[in-house]
Amino acid sequence: MHRCGSESPEETIELARLIARAGLNYRGVMGYEGHAVLVPDAEKRTAIARKALSTLSRHVEALRDAGFAPEIVSAGGTGTFDIAGSWPEVTEVQAGSYVFMDGAYRIVRPDLGRPALTLLATVISRRGDRAIIDAGMKSLTNEFGAPMGKEIPVKIAGLSEEHGHLAVGESSLEAGAKVELIPSHNDTTINLHSEYYVVRGDEVIAIWPIEGARAYR
Repeated sequence: MHRCGSESPEETIELARLIARAGLNYRGVMGYEGHAVLVPDAEKRTAIARKALSTLSRHVEALRDAGFAPEIVSAGGTGTFDIAGSWPEVTEVQAGSYVFMDGAYRIVRPDLGRPALTLLATVISRRGDRAIIDAGMKSLTNEFGAPMGKEIPVKIAGLSEEHGHLAVGESSLEAGAKVELIPSHNDTTINLHSEYYVVRGDEVIAIWPIEGARAYR
């Protein structure tokens, strides 16, 4: 994804040598085909992922030849777990979003199951075919698209800071109604909150702290 890492197998070997000289415990290498995980077309997603994995394999082969055979070769994401998981040299798959799934994966990989993370919002105003909820960009992120209604056919027409704008058509939603929303991207939405409410059926059975949320200085 052109973010971090080495540019060539030769650079990777030099890094392994530096690690060895520093007395650190070198165990393996990590690749990540994040640019492929949300590609909707399965054939194109597979082709992009395999190209990235082939690059990773060249680094692994070079390390072996230089005497730095990696114990761990890590790659893959939720959208490409099956591609990376069947790649001969990969020993570890980095899939994380599968725990909850989110709106983006619901579209790209519906075969992976239903989303388990939702946000409960309240309708605070209704005017014609529009309704306003008490959840905006301070509660949800929309970099992967607008959130979706879980069980009711509402369209999120927009998010402002504290409010969500719903296009509800002739729906019977009125002020006070509860709306369960599926975030388009869990990772950045979770970071806005302090707790998970764990629900089984209609019962809250636990509250888990989100200890890493907003943990920046």
